[in-house]
Amino acid sequence: MPVSLPKGMMLDLFRRKFVFLSRVAALLYAIAICVLSLIPGHDVPIEQVSDKYRHGMAYGVFALVLGCSFLNLRWWTVPLAFVVAVTVGIGMEFVQPYFGRSRDPYDALANAIGAAIGCVVLIGLASVYLRLRRTERIRSFSGRPEPRNGF
Repeated sequence: MPVSLPKGMMLDLFRRKFVFLSRVAALLYAIAICVLSLIPGHDVPIEQVSDKYRHGMAYGVFALVLGCSFLNLRWWTVPLAFVVAVTVGIGMEFVQPYFGRSRDPYDALANAIGAAIGCVVLIGLASVYLRLRRTERIRSFSGRPEPRNGF
């Protein structure tokens, strides 16, 4: 017979697994961004999508995944995710000339805009999560205090 957990505990267990997977994804995504940003210019596959859109999308997803990797939602979670994503983007632009790529300030701007969009999505997801958490607390509270010592 399967063990059933209380709904609040289930949400907490889901959150912890989600945070762990988000941390792994953020680390792997940061490595992928670094590798793809440092590939020499002649090895980069050219597609129909503009380079600035790719920068914006990459750093938007990075800020979103990075923000989800925090265990607790605090007031500084979203600004920290934004600052880290923008810092990585600007850092990559400064390092690229050493790997045969050119430094482009518009790429850094696209990175920052993408990180800002990712943070807006993060705020939306956080508000949905907090609303779910609040409704779980309301549903679990029956209006009467819990009996003490089994009485």
